[in-house]
Amino acid sequence: MYARKAFSSFQRRSPAFTLVEMLVVITIIVILAGLTFPAIGQARREAHITNCLSNMQQVGYALVHYASTEGEGDARSFPPWITLLTTYPTERNPVVLPELLFCPTDMNRGREGARPNDLVYGDGNPIDQFENVDIDPHDGPRDGSGPVGEIPCSYLFEFSGEPCDWLYGHSGPVSPGTNAGIPSGNEFQWGQVPSWDEFLTRVDRDGNGIVSWNEIKHLTRRGWDEKGLRGYGTQVPVVRCFWHVRGRLEADSVVLDLLGDNRAVRRSQSGWHDR
Repeated sequence: MYARKAFSSFQRRSPAFTLVEMLVVITIIVILAGLTFPAIGQARREAHITNCLSNMQQVGYALVHYASTEGEGDARSFPPWITLLTTYPTERNPVVLPELLFCPTDMNRGREGARPNDLVYGDGNPIDQFENVDIDPHDGPRDGSGPVGEIPCSYLFEFSGEPCDWLYGHSGPVSPGTNAGIPSGNEFQWGQVPSWDEFLTRVDRDGNGIVSWNEIKHLTRRGWDEKGLRGYGTQVPVVRCFWHVRGRLEADSVVLDLLGDNRAVRRSQSGWHDR
């Protein structure tokens, strides 16, 4: 009886939360959430970048294996598309699993290629430099059994076999696959800008009269001393990921690059030009 009375007395003496106290608690919770959620978002973005760099590193190992097995052991022997690695040497036992070609940030899982739909240059113009190589529409063999068709891929393969729609010296766009000539430009720092025939002799390894991305990137690596064209060596990216860029693609935007020495790094969009 005494215990019941004491409990009843305690209940009467314990006041409920007032409206002001509840508002103070809610305010504190909101402030803590505001401090915590950005940190969680940043941690998630960093985790995506780490996973993406790991994917690119494994793609790099696969490219090295392909080049050493199929040809001369360097980028000249790269496949025309990195998606072909998902069926090499066999479809049942590929050197790259298809999921390694998806950036964790790419919610489309590679179906729209290497260029995020809303990504534009800093001046607001749409990105067209790699519009012809961001999806792999090749018809290469799949274990000799037929065409592959389109294979989803989030990454831009800079050493692809696609005809290059950008060439040294061009002051304007060219039609993909035509490579109609090389008017004067500022890439050649001294001497005479090479004629189209001279340029083809230097670059066109397979002699088909068309310069591919693979061929032009070899020139970017080597340079051309007689014409004052700087060579960037292994700093030239082999595979690039633009899915971590937020907003506009500026010179200092952070992109992920797989370099020629098979290192996957995070650096600015124009970082390799500055070395």
